[in-house]
Amino acid sequence: MIKTTPPGIARTLTFLTGISMAASIHGAEILNEDFNSASNSAFADIGWFAYFTKNDSSVVDWSNEPAVSPGWAHAGDYIFFAPGGTSDFDVVNGPAVMFTSLESPHDISTIASIEVGERMDGTPEDPALARILIEVDNQWYASDFSFESTANVGPTGDYNPVTLDGIDFADGSNWRLATLAVGEAGTGGITVAASPIGGTLSGNLQAVGVYSEPGGGGDHSRFGSYIVNDNNAGPPPPPAPIYVEEFTNEGGDTNFEAFGWTSLLTEFDTIVSYAQTGVGSAAGVSSGDYAFFAPKQDADVANAPALITTSEPGPISIETLHSIAWEASADNTDDEFRVAIQVGGVWYASNPALNDGQIDSGAAGMTPLSFEPASFSNASNWLTIDNATVGATAPISLGSAPAGNLSGAVTAFGLYLAAGTDDEADGDHVRFDNFTITTQEIVDTPTLKIESDGTDLVFRWDSEDGKLYNLRSATTLSDPTSEWPIYDGHGDIVATSPTNTLRVAQPANPTRFFVIEEFDAPPVTVFSDDLESGSSNWSTSSIGNSGTDWQLGTPTEVGPSSANSGSNCFGTNISGDYGSNADVSLRSTLIDLSSARGATLSFSYYLEGDPNPDGAPFDTATLNILDSNDDVLAVVEVLGNETTSDWTSYSKALPANVLGQPVKIEFRFVSDGIMNAPGWYLDDVAVSVP
Repeated sequence: MIKTTPPGIARTLTFLTGISMAASIHGAEILNEDFNSASNSAFADIGWFAYFTKNDSSVVDWSNEPAVSPGWAHAGDYIFFAPGGTSDFDVVNGPAVMFTSLESPHDISTIASIEVGERMDGTPEDPALARILIEVDNQWYASDFSFESTANVGPTGDYNPVTLDGIDFADGSNWRLATLAVGEAGTGGITVAASPIGGTLSGNLQAVGVYSEPGGGGDHSRFGSYIVNDNNAGPPPPPAPIYVEEFTNEGGDTNFEAFGWTSLLTEFDTIVSYAQTGVGSAAGVSSGDYAFFAPKQDADVANAPALITTSEPGPISIETLHSIAWEASADNTDDEFRVAIQVGGVWYASNPALNDGQIDSGAAGMTPLSFEPASFSNASNWLTIDNATVGATAPISLGSAPAGNLSGAVTAFGLYLAAGTDDEADGDHVRFDNFTITTQEIVDTPTLKIESDGTDLVFRWDSEDGKLYNLRSATTLSDPTSEWPIYDGHGDIVATSPTNTLRVAQPANPTRFFVIEEFDAPPVTVFSDDLESGSSNWSTSSIGNSGTDWQLGTPTEVGPSSANSGSNCFGTNISGDYGSNADVSLRSTLIDLSSARGATLSFSYYLEGDPNPDGAPFDTATLNILDSNDDVLAVVEVLGNETTSDWTSYSKALPANVLGQPVKIEFRFVSDGIMNAPGWYLDDVAVSVP
């Protein structure tokens, strides 16, 4: 689809003075987790947490365990818990929880659905059981609804989608109180109450996950997807054309097939795909750059309706269609133009018919026509088209209205044409040009509320951390909303999640339109060093053989021909090859990520080591994130099996488990004792947060 919303603007809320035009449409996606992992890894590496119950009834935090039984984030793109066969965890139905925090809180009353993809092993005697898990205002709840598996399904195959929807997520009858506590037996535990809490659940949804009781059989509880939707929606972008056929024809009269169209006509009482061209042709594309149907031009063609269509736009959801327009002219006053669409293999013609409204208008007098119903799905807008098949022995004709509304994909488009009979002079042509299909993209709308308070207007809208907002206004709708002026200086408004409130004076104009635009705030750089001011932001260490150090300076003789920017960079021996059995680290000063929702590390590097074409590199260049005690929080990247011919840019989001604390960046280079090379060079290091 084509969006006309300005770049960076995710949604627009509209308000006409005195009238709220906010809408609520089901379906805004706030989490879509596919557990995509390049290798077996800890839960924390993909931003998830896991608490498991042990034999002694204690509960342990397994979030940072790197692919160790009884569970981890699997390279097969799922997370799992499998206590059986693991001595400390081999407890039948010992409960476990796996969960993740949302990027921003969402009012529980706005949640529309939660869907989990599961493959759980169980037996009829010992089924696996799971429940949806949510955290609202720091309190955990498990769904009263549970799902089970009584078969040993294994890891291979499609995941079973389990969806919790069609309920009021704020209704306490849908939720049971849950406790999640890490600790020894008696102090730690994972429990779910025996009955729902009742009443009304209020507050902000902060985290989601699954509560799992593994069953018998293979005993694995696997989860391959997790999707959360809310009810907030935003007005769609303006309708946009997705297909335009201008019938530009540089030669003589041509058949429709040359333009990706087909024409069904009645010839000798049989429906044919008409392909004749040149003088005497009853249908085709004229050298005058328009399409036509003129049955009297070919004595073999009956003056019966024609169906001229194309499938080139491809399948399009009927719900997204906004309009179909064209330019038309005809020689008769009783001509007919009807939009034709094919849905589910059946052809339909728009009702009522349109014509150009002129007598003998000729090729030069084209009239714009458009079919733009409130809904393309509405059955009252359509009649079936009968005999629209090659070989049919009756003319193409109109049938009855469909029994119900249309749904699904439109697979072909075109026009149902009738030339008419009261021809002026010697003509009977119907002509059309610039056939245009326009769609309206369906997007989700956040909640916007506007109140009049004395001499003020008060705007309240759902907001998200890391977003900025503009209040724009105009007195007419003639210009795109993106071009409306910012109203009274209210631009770049910082989010105060979960809700923003803005008070402005009532405008003097009797009619005024407002939009609130949301867009991503530019990233904030919390650490940046181009290495031109020395090494004060860095420390170095070596625990290997002497002769190799991280050195700051201008590279000469080996490695890159210059720094990536300026004069300085770091290198493992700035002007020579690294030595054998080296183990050297370059560490940044502490970088405060205590309040960061996310962080991205970027730098430029040059690497020339000792690659191993058959496996792990002989010499490794490892990027680690350390805590304030220099303990490794995350191994972000291991390089070494590549040789760069020049400086290479690197950028990667840091894993969730490093957030919420001060951290250090560590570049660690380790060599073996066989072959030496120029090594690893670094420049322009930066960390940014949203």
